[in-house]
Amino acid sequence: MFAATYLFVFFFMSFRAMRIRTRKLMVTGLISTYFFLFLIQAAFSYFFHAEAEFYYLHRFVGLVLALCPVLVEKNFTVKKYVEFYPPHLSELSALSLAEIKASQGKIISVVRKIKEIHEKVTHKNLSEAMEDVMRTSSFRYVANSNLSDEYFDVAYESLSDDYIYIIISNTGSPPSELLSVLTEKPYNHASISFDSDLKTVVSYSGGEKVYPPGLNMETIEFFNKKETASIIVYKLFAGYECKKMIIDRVKQINEEGSAYNVLGLVFRKSMKPNIMFCSQFVYKMLKHAGIEYFDKSDGNIRPTDLIELDYYRKLEFAYEIYLNDKREEKQSV
Repeated sequence: MFAATYLFVFFFMSFRAMRIRTRKLMVTGLISTYFFLFLIQAAFSYFFHAEAEFYYLHRFVGLVLALCPVLVEKNFTVKKYVEFYPPHLSELSALSLAEIKASQGKIISVVRKIKEIHEKVTHKNLSEAMEDVMRTSSFRYVANSNLSDEYFDVAYESLSDDYIYIIISNTGSPPSELLSVLTEKPYNHASISFDSDLKTVVSYSGGEKVYPPGLNMETIEFFNKKETASIIVYKLFAGYECKKMIIDRVKQINEEGSAYNVLGLVFRKSMKPNIMFCSQFVYKMLKHAGIEYFDKSDGNIRPTDLIELDYYRKLEFAYEIYLNDKREEKQSV
């Protein structure tokens, strides 16, 4: 339990550090400190096990270690950059009804957020996410030839269609649920398909515990992990040559090897060309073919950026699917 908690706290606090508006050196120092603390926490979790007579002491020490990154953040950011002055009694008496309602709204929002975190940051989700992390590598390729020859036969047949299809999904998988707590957005996975029927969906994923984490083919079943699971499909004009360039590049990655870039979610870097996370992969494929429609470092791409940063309206809405809903799919006109 502690190992999964430590991992989540490390990613959560690192994500918070990157959102602090201060010098890059400060942010790098904070993340490095969090990583050092994570190594200590991991060692504690691995080497020290709770004996019956020391059970409560073990739990207490484990909890203190989990809170260390929070204390570090408070010491290095709050105390350094924030000065707090308690309000004067006359100011308190002057609070307007609008201000009280606004405060009430904030309190309700916080309560809802806490409830959401409680529902998503569960022991099951943390444990499964930890298992996925242990299967991947950010330094070497672990997946090779995950895509079959039959997959590429279908992909090349789709060249008669000048469009590629960009998919963002709200899957409900444990990593997606934990990421949604950090990003505060429900859509946390991105994929590409070369056909409109989604027979050639491909992205970087954990491999469903069947294939090694890295470049993998995806099916509709992959996206369906909870009752409210859904996907939104957009199409982007590519043309024969650009589309073939992307398929050829995907085939090359498949042959060379790949791995899921879990550390890249925090440090925004790839140690090798074919080590990526899902939205990073989608953006790099677009850029490889020269059909990217916004400019941003590939290590900083979020799945929703692929839609929200389409300022020039290059994307066309194709359809939305509610995977466990009897409502009809919303088709574009």
